[in-house]
Amino acid sequence: MTTSPGAAAPPRSDLVSLLAPVAGDLARVEAMMAHRDVTNLTSLRTAYKGILARGGKRLRPAMALLCAGLLPDREAKLSDAVIALAAAVEMLHTATLVHDDVIDGSALRRGAPTLNSVWPRGSTVLAGNYMFGQASHFIALTGHARVIQVFSETLRELVEGEILQMHAMHEFQLARNNYFHRIACKTSSIFRVATEGAALLQSFSADRVRRLKQFGVRFGLAFQVVDDILDYTGDQADLGKPAGSDLLSGHCTLPFFLYVQGHPDREMLIADIREASSYRNREPAVWADRIRSFVADVCASDAIRESYRVARGHVDAGLACLDLFPDSEGRQALTALGHEILRRRA
Repeated sequence: MTTSPGAAAPPRSDLVSLLAPVAGDLARVEAMMAHRDVTNLTSLRTAYKGILARGGKRLRPAMALLCAGLLPDREAKLSDAVIALAAAVEMLHTATLVHDDVIDGSALRRGAPTLNSVWPRGSTVLAGNYMFGQASHFIALTGHARVIQVFSETLRELVEGEILQMHAMHEFQLARNNYFHRIACKTSSIFRVATEGAALLQSFSADRVRRLKQFGVRFGLAFQVVDDILDYTGDQADLGKPAGSDLLSGHCTLPFFLYVQGHPDREMLIADIREASSYRNREPAVWADRIRSFVADVCASDAIRESYRVARGHVDAGLACLDLFPDSEGRQALTALGHEILRRRA
């Protein structure tokens, strides 16, 4: 077996500048992940290193590092435990992406072939399991019982969210609450363990721990809503995958939900969608063509603007959670990141 070739483009320069306050500590995180390679299985080791080499935004570990330095007396060199938390969070996120690609049958991730596209399905699942094991090792290095407990709760939520998403496939009248519960499990849970875990490791007050937990939850919700918007409005060159991939895979997200809810003849629209979905397996080209039409209709409606309004509300609520912390380079960076996710293109 071989791994997927190529590497993704580095994070955008504006994001790099925002993360400058923790650039040195992010390098420590990268080193910890790179040096934790204990398998003797050549194909798995190559896959592991290849996935790490693709990089990515490293947003989740950066948030853990920034949150850990929010108080003046905690701004000195961060402990190895905080670095281990950040590595665990990134490895956990990476593992979920490997499994997501298997479930969705995705051939591209960040513009490069997925492991799923070059390895057998079963082997790819096991590679994702290996990364979950790596993440668990890193979190154990924190030596903090409550942080480990929060991490284990996150693992349960990730599985619950994935099952909810699978059960909701091709459910084009998805309830709004179900959507938010699903993305809270699948996306916000990882941001939450990053921010709450950092607060716990730094022995912040109970109130500050609660605030940073909510900050992570809100940030994660906003991030996923924008991600779902970009699946309609984004460019393949930026996204690394075709626009409309979610809908093509049968995933109904907030923009489509709002489009359906605001349609003047909802019943006719649902009937049209169900008729189109009947081509999914027997005539995939027809299905893909209909999807492109639906994507254009969503983009022409108020659904995109309303979805951004929802995302902005979560960002504002999240940033309000930082009010308990003094002004600092870290807080300014977190505030800027909140605004940046509303502007991002990928």
